[in-house]
Amino acid sequence: MRSRRSGDALSGALMNAGPIIHPPFILMNAGPIEHFEQWDIHNEGTQSSIRRVHTALDNERIAIREALGYGAPHFPLVDHYETSNWMYGNLAHDKLVGSGDWHEHLDL
Repeated sequence: MRSRRSGDALSGALMNAGPIIHPPFILMNAGPIEHFEQWDIHNEGTQSSIRRVHTALDNERIAIREALGYGAPHFPLVDHYETSNWMYGNLAHDKLVGSGDWHEHLDL
């Protein structure tokens, strides 16, 4: 079996969607997070305005990868929400929301 080269550490770091997803989730949902005892940030907190911010930030992440010469796949975050094929596997977002694992108390 032939292995596939995964690239360098910077390429891997620029694949990480965490810095794209989490800051808008927390900042743009601060009121509901403080109000509700439990808040599923990946379900109730994923509104169209937040998704637009995610898309803008993710486009910048991908542009940086491309400017540095890193090729696809870039795993655009939009695929996490709108397709069944993303880096975490088929239907990753649906499984995440369906699990209820993120319906938790968040303390700001």
